[in-house]
Amino acid sequence: QTAVYQEMRRVLEWWTAKRLVHSSTFGVRIYHRGSMLVNHVDRANTHLASAVIQVAQHDLDEGWPLEVLDADGNCAEVYLQPGEMVLYEGARFRHGRPMRFNGSDFANIFNHFRPMDWHGPGQSPNYDGRLDKDGYLIGDQHETKQEL
Repeated sequence: QTAVYQEMRRVLEWWTAKRLVHSSTFGVRIYHRGSMLVNHVDRANTHLASAVIQVAQHDLDEGWPLEVLDADGNCAEVYLQPGEMVLYEGARFRHGRPMRFNGSDFANIFNHFRPMDWHGPGQSPNYDGRLDKDGYLIGDQHETKQEL
């Protein structure tokens, strides 16, 4: 598990251009026929930069996409194959797998991180009062991410 989160930290630090602290790693989580993951927003104090790694999937009748809703309510569906991953902002965008899984099994690893200077809403002087309505830093030099 340590090797996984260390590699994911490197990938997510590249993606966010920020130094990150590991919050949690879950999995391998195995889902079975009929499973679903209701759309949700992750914890705002710990799950700011996240990755889902698709480990395995067997006997799928159809794909089982990760659904991500942006700030305007637009929905993107992300289909992964074993060995692929998706990066997302779990504490900002509603996401899940709200349709029932139609297959034998489906295995993921979840990794969550936060910026080193982020301690949660109202507790992070480098961010408090500096976020726009969509959660982006006002005056940030980075382009808005459109990887959904």
